[in-house]
Amino acid sequence: MEKRRISALALAIVMIVGLLPIVPQNMKSVEAATIKNVVRSISGITEPADGWDSNFTSQNFCFAKDTSVDGSQDIHATQTSIYQKQPDQWIPTIKYSTSSVNVKINSAPSQADGGSSYTVSLTGYSNIQFKQTSGMIYNESTNEVAAYGRIGDATVGSKIFTMPAGMPVGTYKLWIFFERFDVNGTDQIVDIGTVTFTLNTSGEVTDTHDVTINWTSDRIKRLSGERIQLDHAGEIIPVVFTVSDTQKYYFPTNYASIGTYDGISVIRNSGSRITVSGTPKDDVIINLEEPSVKATQNEPDVAGGVLVIQGTDTTMEYSSDKNGTYTTCDPGSTAVDAGTWYVRYKDSEDKQAGEAKQITVTSPAAKYYVILNNASNGNMTRLTSSGAESQQNLTGEMKPVVYNANSGYYFPDTYPLTVKNGISITRNSPTQITVSGIPTGNTSIDITAASVKPTPEAPDVKAGAYKIIGTTTQMQYSDSSSPNNWYPCDDEETLVSAGIKNVRYKETSSNKAGKITQIEVTDGEEEEEEEEPNQDGYTVSIINPAGSNITIASETENLYYQTGIKGAMKQIIYYADAEYYFPSSYKGILLNGVRVLRSGSRMLTISGTPTADTVITLNPAISINTPLYSVTVLNGSGDDYYMEGVSVEITADEKDGQSFSGWRVSQGGVTLANSKSKTTTFTMPSTQVVLEALYSNGASADNGSGNTGTTNTSGSTGGTNTGSANSDTANSGGSAGSNSNSGGTANAAPLSQKTIAKNSKTLDISAKAVWSSSNNAWKITWNSVSGAAGYDVLVAQGSDSLKLDASSPSLSGNSSTTAYIKTFGGKAIDKSKTYKFRIKAYRVVNNGKDYIGTSRPLYVAGPNNKTYTNIKVVKPVKKTLKIKKGKTAKIQTAIKKQKSSKKLMSNSAGKKFNYISSDTSIATVSNTGKVRGVKKGTCTIYVVAQNGIRTTVKIKVK
Repeated sequence: MEKRRISALALAIVMIVGLLPIVPQNMKSVEAATIKNVVRSISGITEPADGWDSNFTSQNFCFAKDTSVDGSQDIHATQTSIYQKQPDQWIPTIKYSTSSVNVKINSAPSQADGGSSYTVSLTGYSNIQFKQTSGMIYNESTNEVAAYGRIGDATVGSKIFTMPAGMPVGTYKLWIFFERFDVNGTDQIVDIGTVTFTLNTSGEVTDTHDVTINWTSDRIKRLSGERIQLDHAGEIIPVVFTVSDTQKYYFPTNYASIGTYDGISVIRNSGSRITVSGTPKDDVIINLEEPSVKATQNEPDVAGGVLVIQGTDTTMEYSSDKNGTYTTCDPGSTAVDAGTWYVRYKDSEDKQAGEAKQITVTSPAAKYYVILNNASNGNMTRLTSSGAESQQNLTGEMKPVVYNANSGYYFPDTYPLTVKNGISITRNSPTQITVSGIPTGNTSIDITAASVKPTPEAPDVKAGAYKIIGTTTQMQYSDSSSPNNWYPCDDEETLVSAGIKNVRYKETSSNKAGKITQIEVTDGEEEEEEEEPNQDGYTVSIINPAGSNITIASETENLYYQTGIKGAMKQIIYYADAEYYFPSSYKGILLNGVRVLRSGSRMLTISGTPTADTVITLNPAISINTPLYSVTVLNGSGDDYYMEGVSVEITADEKDGQSFSGWRVSQGGVTLANSKSKTTTFTMPSTQVVLEALYSNGASADNGSGNTGTTNTSGSTGGTNTGSANSDTANSGGSAGSNSNSGGTANAAPLSQKTIAKNSKTLDISAKAVWSSSNNAWKITWNSVSGAAGYDVLVAQGSDSLKLDASSPSLSGNSSTTAYIKTFGGKAIDKSKTYKFRIKAYRVVNNGKDYIGTSRPLYVAGPNNKTYTNIKVVKPVKKTLKIKKGKTAKIQTAIKKQKSSKKLMSNSAGKKFNYISSDTSIATVSNTGKVRGVKKGTCTIYVVAQNGIRTTVKIKVK
């Protein structure tokens, strides 16, 4: 809406504090007497005939004005009716002072024209405490306010103003006053005097517009410019805003009030500043939106070092006082003095200063030496890639020194774990120790020699029909015709061909290969132990999975499901399909008296006398086009042809007067599970493999006559058997073949024994078995193992060997850590019997299971067992034990049984408690709960019952 206002202030010049128009030179100098203060009203000028006296101080001067506290608009014309609608925008109090009597109005217009500039001169007053000189023009004929506003600053001297255009021709009075703005209350004015003049011409009125800026948030603060600017014909004075707290708030890049409103723009200058500017094309009202809250920042990932803060960058800042002054960090690291420092991310445009992280910066450490004295007969060899035995000028941690026991020697459980001046000896395994730590002084340590491995007694096994009875996976067997070729045994029974067999315990990290038991395996049916017969007989079901490439023989095609069996079952025959066969490595199956035997490369026979309902799933045949690759073992056993991805076991020969020192891979580039063990394994690649057993002099037993070859790491050479395999010998259908491998397949590296031991420790501590009445099953729980693809739960009843029963769970996925055992051997769990369980974690390598951790057995008595019960609660007599380094203390526990009238199972079924230390470098614990302090620190001893119920004891070593 157009309004007739004043003409624009033109040709402005700066005089002290404001923009003032230029004065025409035709002004008269008029001396006027001092006029007493008067009070005027917005509704008009009403001056009593006898004038005003000092009672004016009790009245208020009321008219509309810019509501800011630091200035007003230049004088401009107005319409009274408009401002009467808002009478309390400005309520100045008239203040009279006798000290103002010397103020004169020297120059003032007696004749004036609208739109022209004029000058008033003020003299004789000093020490003015007000902000500006203001003026009000009122029409004596109509007693209405015609114009008001700022003339200049509040000092004596000449004041130039523009007579507003648009006022009617007639007689007017110009009232001059000094004005002060009070931010906390009412403004004050001092009346200077009035001048009467005649307006000869109204002057031309320029179309002008008002600009009003509003905001409701106390987060916005105005820095400069007026929020209300009236009667603008041109560009407004820019108004600058900031946020009230730049540490917490900011104007985002998409700030809501950005835009143009009839010529006026809100421009975001930065995260802390916006400017309102432009030339209005109409009256404009702008409402500023709230600023945004800055995002918070977390602590930075930095650490203290020696006279340096590590991991800094220029977005961070540091201070020695958390609430003090911060300095910008340097990239990479920041050099500082030793002491406590605080580091945080700096305040940025859209983020608050982050939480400060406290770190400690240290001074350079003293230099020490560490010398390890390993006697020549110490029966161990330092790992060359580890630290040196003499390390000088150490200011921090020494490089760990690793020793491996020589062939035939090991580090027993009782090996002395010396701790001296911060340097400690740690037993990693029976074949390896490590010396490490941060020295606190010059240190010399004598390394105790490794012990000779003991030789286990011959195993207690017996022969059966096509099997060795009583075997475990810790045993191995060989044929008397080839006594140096040893093969792994299975748990409980091992299926073999008929003939004389040698059986012994395998060489392990803490034992030599054991003494031999020789037995003769028959080809007839062995006598089965008498068992209570099943009156209804047993059921045997053979599952031949789709895609197995196996077909049942026509003469037995109706026998894959047999029921009501009270003796020997009827034999079933399966054949491999054309172009497929059963390799020599095809593993037989024995379950509940039913056996699956490989009868040549093309046939399987299934027979036996079932002792329970049995379901057997056949393993598939393989294509004759599946390549086989040769393994040649010099000075050892394991020579054969193997498929890619299978696990191959090799064993070094015994050599009189020579000591086995390790394996050398001459071709194939395979990684051995343990290159220092006489019996070890590797995963078969898609290439020929040649390995050689080495002895104490570092040479082969035949003084170099063996074929050492060159190490093949690319998998580019052959050994591929592409012939058919229809005879009983898997590779008899063809020669070694041509070099058809084009690069091989990457195989997962074997896990270290240390990693497997760590995983087994996790399972040992967490595994637990309890009876679940709601599920009518044994509930087995454990904690997940890093890197596991799944878990197998092995089950046994009574003293039988643990096995993965057909009804036992094999859980896929690392998040599945609970299993319910409802059946065993094809029958529901017998609640009157005792059971044992074991959890085995596995990863998948070449489509097969590679076990990476095994729990101790869990022993439980069923809820209806007449003799035995389980532990319900374990409590330590002392929850915390404090011992000195090198001293011992005994853990004592109290228990509560599930059934107080029954006994706990004897130790022959498993130790009453297992004791496990969370950190053996702090404290070790024996099988009987005897704790020994190793070095200063704190750790936890887990006391775990047979069924997994556990408690903890905190150990503090001084």
